[in-house]
Amino acid sequence: MANTKKSIIPKILFYALILALFAFLLWHRLYLAVGIILLVVLVLFYGLGQLMYSMMFTKKATGRGVLLPDEDIIAGEIGASGKEIKFDFVSKLFNAEGGLKAMFNLPNFTPFQEGVKWFTSKNPQKLSINSPAATKDKGQIHADIIKAEQPSNIWVICAHGVSAAPRNLASVARDFHEAGYNLLFHHMRAHGYSEAKGVSLGWLDRFEIIEWINYLIREYDNPQIVLYGVSLGGASVMMTTGEDLPPNVKCAIEDSGFSTAEKMIKYQLKKIFGLPAIFAHSFGASVRLSQGFSIKKASCITQLQKSKTPTLFIHCSKDEAAPPYMLDENYDAAACEKEKLMFEGLGHGEGKYAQPEPFFCNVMGFIEKHLD
Repeated sequence: MANTKKSIIPKILFYALILALFAFLLWHRLYLAVGIILLVVLVLFYGLGQLMYSMMFTKKATGRGVLLPDEDIIAGEIGASGKEIKFDFVSKLFNAEGGLKAMFNLPNFTPFQEGVKWFTSKNPQKLSINSPAATKDKGQIHADIIKAEQPSNIWVICAHGVSAAPRNLASVARDFHEAGYNLLFHHMRAHGYSEAKGVSLGWLDRFEIIEWINYLIREYDNPQIVLYGVSLGGASVMMTTGEDLPPNVKCAIEDSGFSTAEKMIKYQLKKIFGLPAIFAHSFGASVRLSQGFSIKKASCITQLQKSKTPTLFIHCSKDEAAPPYMLDENYDAAACEKEKLMFEGLGHGEGKYAQPEPFFCNVMGFIEKHLD
């Protein structure tokens, strides 16, 4: 009984203090000024969230990640294509031009360059379909297709990362193609030809990926489908596996995906802007306004708890975009048949570039184990 009284007394004192403060403000007619100050603070708080979302996840923002033309990448020189690269204010603020020049000296540039060269040489077929998943945007969903050299019923649906494009998946996709697989590269929301205005953190992309699954089943005879995604694409693939998928979907490969959108946002806001976790609420409000859902819903963990699709989880130990602990969170949550693969000493999504042989050997071994 004594403990109960002790716990109640501080609460009573707290509420009494609040009431006394309110009475004081009311007596001195300062409540209006306080209300205005609080309103200004709230506007600034949520306005900052909108600003951060627009800088990171609108279609204009994602386009900054693919400024360099294919021809410049293939030539290894900015301006080789003769096309002018326009840098907006934000691009200049983050020194995008310097970043592009530095890209040519990165250890992973050569395999990326070779992948882009292969991708463009295949002249991918452009595909657009009407989709209920795109009704919010009053448009279609879009993809690039590269078919196998010989007839095959195996399809890999590829999902790229944020501020990237199908060409970013080319180094691995080329190996799939050489193995005799057909390729469908999904244009993630607010990327490429997508008509969405904002990134959905994978939550709405899962519906678009399901539309592509249904499209392949309609158009082709008994296709065997593999889902493959990197970074945001990896998270989208994991979220997709939490839905009721047809038996044509044989397995999934996710590389460097986050565990929940909320954790990823909190981590990135601190890393990029130096902001505390509370600002995830203002950022989340912008997501709700533009995309129509709470970031708390966009959880790979929750979706994986319902998954029946065999999944290979891949991560790198020095990942600074999706921290390595997220691999274990996703793996432990998955209710499906599963395997995991960690590349030591490498950064975000670098396994496929730095250690291509063990990467592809593990990926192909997993896929072939689940094909008919």
